[in-house]
Amino acid sequence: MKINFKATNISLGEEITDYCREKLSRLEKLLASDENAFVDVEIGKTTRHHKHGEIFRTEMNLHSNGQSFRAEATTEDLYASIDQAKDELSSKIKRYQKRQRTLIRRGGRALKDFLRGVYNLHV
Repeated sequence: MKINFKATNISLGEEITDYCREKLSRLEKLLASDENAFVDVEIGKTTRHHKHGEIFRTEMNLHSNGQSFRAEATTEDLYASIDQAKDELSSKIKRYQKRQRTLIRRGGRALKDFLRGVYNLHV
């Protein structure tokens, strides 16, 4: 899996990129069928007039097998925002894969019911 990093209002150090790569490597198990998957990660510090302190934002866009998944998290801790975005992305991927399995099974079930109906007509 390829990972592209972008920093907004902060400088990305090796420690942050390594931490993010470690977290995203766990997604590779879910995407074992696609070797060309890539993730765009944007990590930044947002400052707004009504918030005090440092607010970090992490956005992840994953492109795999023609599908796109997006996750965003905003917290007061940089590493927590990376974790939350990764967890949200993981749950979206799992939900999509479960939906695909359900559709395949539903199609197989419909075909089986159709074949049973044809068999019962000839007997």
